[in-house]
Amino acid sequence: SFKEDFNGELIRLLKEGQSLEKLGLHDYEYTLQDDCLFKGSRIVIPSSLQPRVLQELHIGHLGIIKMKSLARSYCYWKGIDRDIENMVKTCKQCCLKQNKPSPVFLHPWESAQEPWQRIHVDFAGPFVGNNYFFIVTDAFTKW
Repeated sequence: SFKEDFNGELIRLLKEGQSLEKLGLHDYEYTLQDDCLFKGSRIVIPSSLQPRVLQELHIGHLGIIKMKSLARSYCYWKGIDRDIENMVKTCKQCCLKQNKPSPVFLHPWESAQEPWQRIHVDFAGPFVGNNYFFIVTDAFTKW
């Protein structure tokens, strides 16, 4: 594939100590360490391993944003963002979980024992002339 050919050429140039500019890259972007290609501090994943890495990144069904963040911390390949988006958008579990807020425990207000012990504040508007109402209600008297 083109990706493998490109990565192979990149590795060859790095091993030979040649400039990466002929590939349109900066020399400082990529390094070779123990025959592993790195872009910055992230390992470049060959296309044969990309599906497996995607599965590992997707284990927690974190969603697109968190999965991209996790991937950007450790690995790289051209088109990784697109691949993550496609995987999450086609995952049934993620689609069911998406936009579903976590349940929260409802805590009722304690009853007020006297006036002005607790007040509730809100505003309403805008009304004609860009006017607003500032609303204050006493929890005890309900006024």
